[in-house]
Amino acid sequence: MKELESPESWAEMAGKHVDAKLDSVALNVENVNKALQEAREAALEEQDKESRKNNIIIYRAQESTATSAEYRLREDVRFCQNLLIGLNAGVKDANIKKVQRLGRRVDARTAPRSILLQFASRGAKKIDHGIFV
Repeated sequence: MKELESPESWAEMAGKHVDAKLDSVALNVENVNKALQEAREAALEEQDKESRKNNIIIYRAQESTATSAEYRLREDVRFCQNLLIGLNAGVKDANIKKVQRLGRRVDARTAPRSILLQFASRGAKKIDHGIFV
């Protein structure tokens, strides 16, 4: 009766088969997780690129000498609003999402930091004469 193997050998064979299948499934799960992570990173990068399309960087704008950060921010917002009015851009205050100086404030003798002007939407940045497109 060599044709019939002992129950232990069937169990060993089944165990090896199950282990091989589990390894295969684990590898597939790992590949799917890697693909998901890459897709997430690509989506975040694309989202970041889209949000940057709403930005304008203003260079060499005079910085306020006020000691209060809140007051300096108000002056920067007012400067940006006046600049847009002077350009006859037709941008409303509601279209401006954020105004922020870039970099660390050092002192008044150094070159002024750039201003990041972020619009609420891409449409707000597309100004009448195509200045900021």
